[in-house]
Amino acid sequence: MDLNRNFPVGFGDDAGSSPDPCSQTFRGPSAFSEPELANMREYIRELNDLPEKAEKEGETPRGRVAYYQDVHSYGQLILYPWGHREGSVDDIEDILTVGTKVRMGKKEQTGLVELERETMS
Repeated sequence: MDLNRNFPVGFGDDAGSSPDPCSQTFRGPSAFSEPELANMREYIRELNDLPEKAEKEGETPRGRVAYYQDVHSYGQLILYPWGHREGSVDDIEDILTVGTKVRMGKKEQTGLVELERETMS
């Protein structure tokens, strides 16, 4: 089970994930099916005071948490959101800025430089 593929955006479209439980890219049976992500979702909802109905209708959260970025510790990669599709997003510059700061902080702490794979153009 790959938690990075268990988010709802693009879930089930087979781009970068698999429905096969034996695959390294297995996404799980449904979005947020894993307790780690379900708990994170609930925690962010509480911080943002975002009702479930608003999230289902596609409203953007306007609360204390405006951005979440996953750090893929196994591969030492920084995974950018929406890596399941080609193209870019409106806030790409903000996303890349945060990713660069995280990467530089890791470098300062460990002295290691990881290989970076850009998944967005």
